[in-house]
Amino acid sequence: MKGFPLKPEGPMGPWYKKVNDLVAQTRQGDSKARLIELLGPPEVTVSGANSSPQHLQNIMEDVAGGPTLIQYGSKENYDEVLDYKDPFRPRVHYIFGMKGGEVVAKWRDTQAV
Repeated sequence: MKGFPLKPEGPMGPWYKKVNDLVAQTRQGDSKARLIELLGPPEVTVSGANSSPQHLQNIMEDVAGGPTLIQYGSKENYDEVLDYKDPFRPRVHYIFGMKGGEVVAKWRDTQAV
């Protein structure tokens, strides 16, 4: 995510809030360009046939090194999925399901250690 220091000064709570507030500015119907404007380029982009919920589950389990629980906003296939990693909490990901160039679902995934 853009706009955050690599090593923040002071307590982490206010930094976590800044990330949450930035993600909260995203809305269903936002374009990919709007997401990149707000959050910067995604860590991972999954396109086309690879964006089914089952495929995404498999990717997240590979990244986490084991089973994960993901709550999808929709069970439909997406044209594209954008994955943003929280800059201060590496286990937290903000994921956006795109269809027709717009956000149709967003969710937060916290990976187990």
